[in-house]
Amino acid sequence: MPATPHALLVALVGALTLSGSPTRTKAPVAVSSRAARATHHVGNAGRVTRIDGREVWPAGATIELDGPIDVAAGGTLVIEAGTRVEGRVGAYIVVSRDGTIEARGTLNEPIQLTCTATAKYPGCWGGVIVQGYARINSGTPTSPASPTRSPAGDCLEIADPISGTPRYGGCNDADDSGILRYMRIEYAERGLHLAGVGSGTEVHDVQANRTRADGVLITGGAVDVRNLFLTANGTGLRWTGGWRGRAQSIAVQQDILRFAAGIVGQNGTTTSATAADALPRSEPTLFNITLIAQSVPANPTHATARALVLERGTAGSIRNLFFYAPHIALDLSGLSTCAQLTSGTLTLRNVLTAGATSLGEGLIPGACNTTEAALLASATDNNIVLPGANGLLVSENDLFLPDLRPITGSALALAPAATPPAGGFFAGGVFVGAVPPIITAGTIPWFSGWTNPAPPPAPIPDGVIRGVVRSPFRGLLAGVRVTDETTGATTLTTSNGSYVLSLPAGTALLDVSQVPSGCPVPPTRAGAVQPNDTTILDLTVDCAPLPGTERVSAGDGFTCGIADQGTFCWGENTFGQLGNGTTSASLLPAEVTTSFSSLSAGARHVCGREPNGIVRCWGDGAQGQLGDGAGVNRLSPAPGPGGPYQLVTSGGAHSCALAIDGAAFCWGANGDGQLGNGTTATALSPVAVGGGRIFATLAAGRNHTCALDLSGAAWCWGDNTQGQLGDGSSTDRTLPVAVLGNERFGALAGGGDAHTCATGATGVVRCWGANAAGQLGNGSTTSSTTPVIVQTTFALSQVSLGDNHSCGITSESVSVCWGLNGDGQIGDGFTAQRLTPTAANASARFNKLTGGLGFTCAVTFGAVTGEDNVIVFSRRSLLCWGRNSSGQFGRGSTTSALTPTAAATGLTFP
Repeated sequence: MPATPHALLVALVGALTLSGSPTRTKAPVAVSSRAARATHHVGNAGRVTRIDGREVWPAGATIELDGPIDVAAGGTLVIEAGTRVEGRVGAYIVVSRDGTIEARGTLNEPIQLTCTATAKYPGCWGGVIVQGYARINSGTPTSPASPTRSPAGDCLEIADPISGTPRYGGCNDADDSGILRYMRIEYAERGLHLAGVGSGTEVHDVQANRTRADGVLITGGAVDVRNLFLTANGTGLRWTGGWRGRAQSIAVQQDILRFAAGIVGQNGTTTSATAADALPRSEPTLFNITLIAQSVPANPTHATARALVLERGTAGSIRNLFFYAPHIALDLSGLSTCAQLTSGTLTLRNVLTAGATSLGEGLIPGACNTTEAALLASATDNNIVLPGANGLLVSENDLFLPDLRPITGSALALAPAATPPAGGFFAGGVFVGAVPPIITAGTIPWFSGWTNPAPPPAPIPDGVIRGVVRSPFRGLLAGVRVTDETTGATTLTTSNGSYVLSLPAGTALLDVSQVPSGCPVPPTRAGAVQPNDTTILDLTVDCAPLPGTERVSAGDGFTCGIADQGTFCWGENTFGQLGNGTTSASLLPAEVTTSFSSLSAGARHVCGREPNGIVRCWGDGAQGQLGDGAGVNRLSPAPGPGGPYQLVTSGGAHSCALAIDGAAFCWGANGDGQLGNGTTATALSPVAVGGGRIFATLAAGRNHTCALDLSGAAWCWGDNTQGQLGDGSSTDRTLPVAVLGNERFGALAGGGDAHTCATGATGVVRCWGANAAGQLGNGSTTSSTTPVIVQTTFALSQVSLGDNHSCGITSESVSVCWGLNGDGQIGDGFTAQRLTPTAANASARFNKLTGGLGFTCAVTFGAVTGEDNVIVFSRRSLLCWGRNSSGQFGRGSTTSALTPTAAATGLTFP
């Protein structure tokens, strides 16, 4: 059955790292009388409010959440009995793994968490997320440790995909995140998410009522839960990611008009075969469950509405389970799940199924030794199937006045029951179902008094969410797919980058896919959909600049960049390549006299493109590489190549540009045919590249040039002594020749001394040419005259070449480099050459990078939420690593660095 999107966690918790500078709360003033309920506003709309001390939400008060709440490291949130918490759209509570929550409701004074809307609907606020240091089975083995909460070890953790900040997971299965008791969570997107929570956390007597997704989601960890009353949720209970805790007395009562499943058990957090067998495996022990999951055709998910789903390799022990009139009782799927059933690590015993429309749809042939129907009727497991369900419960399926007690003397009351393990967590429970039978008059169910009924809410009109998808460097993006994870609604952006979706009121979880090459898929974005209203949510895709349109570019001993403050260069300046009117080197950024929209640095010269497409160059011009017809050096940008051009790219002592119509022009040194005009004569002004082809992009190497045509096929010309043209020979070419292999590429990398790389649509990179230092990344030092695949599991969204090294940015925004490393230009902290991509030793994530002679620089990736919850990009910093002997880092020194270090002092980048 369709799974509730795991990306909801990304959308909600990810906002903590996308929301700019957090604010901190001031504790509400305690009220003296519970009869006079006081209202306190906490948080700020669209911004995360941090709690990093002890904060008390007092009994008898109403706390209105105007925005997200983060109980941060060292923080403790105390919610006293009888407190009412109301969240606005976009508000939620996250307890970080170094924070603590103490929600101490009582039977007579439960804690209430709902939304502020007068007409409430599922998803009108976010819900509660608790994170801990217990073990999980997905993430990265970054050995998290806490001085008080978790030991160091080779354990997995989930980290934010942008900032790398840890969220949950660790090595302490006994971790204590606090107390949650006698608490009801209503009308949330997801009720309660326990993520990597340990067994030291106390969770009991919790109701999740009318949530849009899961009532309770448990991801990994070893937390124990008791007395969960899960009413009319999208899915009642879901576990995944390696949960190994215990549960007793779980009552799930679904709305026949709206639900997807009653309980879903999973091991893997994704559908991959590897995730299905990830360790530690989900293997909870559950006793005493009542599962009411009737469905009617009016339910949008009727065809797949199942009571119990066991999938993705979960194990577990389930005892004393009662199915009341389910549409489909059991769905057990997946080869790994069947393997758990066959081996005995997944068992269902003492199960009574009454009045099922279907017991199941049959297991995967050959994977299991039984069927779902046979399993539910297995006498050896004390499982019983009854044709009808009448006369078993006091009030049957009543969402207004639920009473799930078995009638005395009924088949349910007399069903054979397993005895829970003695001592410790389990208590009593020698009966089938979540509630003991009526024995004496006056007894009441454990959920009576502190929970709410779940009557169907009034119909809520749909809302509209619309906006545009754009890239800061490529503008509005057409043909991009925008999908709401919750409903599956999808659309393509129009020619002007706009999209429109009509969605149910609540939280939309928007995924962006089918993005152009060189554009990493952004994280899921959450947007509030208001009933009968329109929400504007613009989506930003952080595409790398196209080759030749870079805003930071490295040359031989110097760097230039377009910052928020203007255009600057720094480092070596013998030939005026800093563009500031002098020939004096500068260890700090020096402002260029003209502003540009893109830059490309050659060996000792730079060309810049103005917003109107006009190209100007400066620096070494002795071989005509400035294109101004003079063949002299220029200390500042000079009129020359003209334009308008789409992009400009600079090589060792030549430059090329792409005209608006796709025709290519080059100028400068041409001894190896790098101008592509059929000659080896130097050109002081632009000459047309021969062959009459139309190109989509250009990239210049030291003494060669390559291009992609409109089909994505690669063409190269110029110096070919190391096979850098990729045509299978080592013969120089004065006209474009096709790169062998019939590959189609989406992006091209230049800048290399004698090698070239290009990126395919799936992030696979192929390189060709010189390889003495491993710069082709294929695990060898053998040069290649045809493209070879870079050996990496990373999908690379951008590649840039230094002299004898190569670098790329992964889909996780990590910098990886390979090749020569004598100056530390790989960034891994060592100087040994790397024959395959190796990650830079940095916690930062990067958006774009540039390779120079013995060094690398990259701009950090960052984003914040601005007004109206629209993501805007924060001002970013430049980090550099490798050789700094000429001050090419721009930090006021000539000290080199083996790992990324702050550069371009005083500058920030858009």
